[in-house]
Amino acid sequence: MLQKVLSEGSMDAAIFIEKRNALEQELETARRNLRKLQDKGAFEEEIAQTEYLMAVFQLRPKVMETFQEEAFTLIVEQVTVYENHLEFRLKNGLILAEVYGKER
Repeated sequence: MLQKVLSEGSMDAAIFIEKRNALEQELETARRNLRKLQDKGAFEEEIAQTEYLMAVFQLRPKVMETFQEEAFTLIVEQVTVYENHLEFRLKNGLILAEVYGKER
């Protein structure tokens, strides 16, 4: 629309550029705000899983004297074994590392 006004001679080129730059800046701000809103939704799954883990922990004794497979499978999504450490990926995406062997 601004281009049409400029071509008709109704607006000076400097004013046209100024208004176009202002609109582009406003558009970029709107895009940034949209990305922020979209990113907030990205953590909803992690929050829900963390709340689930908190509920699991609250129902269990504070100290477990023996390995409890049921609790382990409720909490741990994946275990990755490396040469000198293990990584436990929890259901909420958090990764905990446990060093074993000589480096410990």
